[in-house]
Amino acid sequence: MDYALVTGASSGIGRAIAKQLAERGYSVVCCARSPEPLEELRDETGGRCRPLPIDLSEQGAAEVVWEHCLREQLPVEVLVNCAGFGAVGHHVRHSPDSLAQMCRLNVNTPSELCALFGKGMRERRRGFILNVSSVAGYMAIPYFANYSATKAFLISLSDSLHEELRPYGVNVCCLSPGPVRTKFHARSNPNYADDENSLFSLSPEEVASIGLEGLFGGRRSIVPGLANRVCIWLEHLLPRGLVSRFLAMKSEGRKLTD
Repeated sequence: MDYALVTGASSGIGRAIAKQLAERGYSVVCCARSPEPLEELRDETGGRCRPLPIDLSEQGAAEVVWEHCLREQLPVEVLVNCAGFGAVGHHVRHSPDSLAQMCRLNVNTPSELCALFGKGMRERRRGFILNVSSVAGYMAIPYFANYSATKAFLISLSDSLHEELRPYGVNVCCLSPGPVRTKFHARSNPNYADDENSLFSLSPEEVASIGLEGLFGGRRSIVPGLANRVCIWLEHLLPRGLVSRFLAMKSEGRKLTD
């Protein structure tokens, strides 16, 4: 039996990836805070998804997950770091606790899971790691500062680990979607809901399929959707300050800065 582990598996892209891995024949350890969606996922996949309810924003959560897999003798071949959250608004208005929580979930836990599970993959000379970032990680986005910074971290981490682990038969890939038809942005701020229903938005299932095809195909990075790739190209082409100012004006127009 081949084993996979997916964080953020209760909804959205993480849930879609877990289901598609189960369809590929993997037994999938599914991590998220809420047990009920994980139990539903287990039932939908005929038991191929194994619920592991845990708050990954807590200090030491990565070690708890790793020790669980060690104890249950689950040699994880595919690791997908998809758990994350964002908060919109003036950076100075966010509490230190909320900023630290975001960094633990979006940065610390994925990095620690890569180290813990990557070691076993390196020794077995086989494995796959997919870190789910965002198009936001390629840009400095005013009023979304902490989130975009954490996603930039994942892009850099993935690029580095791709080269470190490639000689040992392990592929590390970064998936950076743009707008996806989930409730992620609406939870951050209702004024962002239109992005998730735009002409260029993709479904979680589409993003999951593109991500897994790229991961198993040896890709280093994936940006689903032509429009998103064009945005990143323009961001690199235009002066950085001009792009940031445009993004700030866009946020101000949506009343995200109140």
